[in-house]
Amino acid sequence: MSQTAIDTALAKFPAPQRAALLAMRDSLVALLPSATQEISWSMPTIKIESIAVASFFGFTEHNSLFPYDGEIVAFAKSKGYEVTKGGIHFDLDKPMPTAMLKQMVRMRIESINASFPKKSGESKEFFPNGRLKTSGKVKNGELHGTWQWFRKDGTMLRTETYKNGSRVSLP
Repeated sequence: MSQTAIDTALAKFPAPQRAALLAMRDSLVALLPSATQEISWSMPTIKIESIAVASFFGFTEHNSLFPYDGEIVAFAKSKGYEVTKGGIHFDLDKPMPTAMLKQMVRMRIESINASFPKKSGESKEFFPNGRLKTSGKVKNGELHGTWQWFRKDGTMLRTETYKNGSRVSLP
């Protein structure tokens, strides 16, 4: 297996800390099988359709997860985690428990889904596993232009074209 940018970014950490960070990455990728892994904001970042789900990194006294959602940070604080404005601290040598991470990923997908439609009309919805469920544009609250629907495994279900909420072409 070739070394990824994330592996390279984490190579500077001591072995136990690096192992915890790599386990975090592996858990996120397992929960979000279609996600991409890249370096964004100088940190390893997991994205779906170019949208950041979470970044993570190591520091001198802790590791941190950055979920890009204040409600998730508040949730982690309610579960006893030390937090900052945008980050959740976890142990240097142990990954965040998978059940907690799974809950936070579910919350983040819900948050991403709630962020659509955008002002531009772009609309997307994701399954809990991070795969795209629907994609299209909205105009005046109605489906407009080409819309695509996908199955949970990522395969195309159908494509339809709409004009002001009315279907104009059959699949």
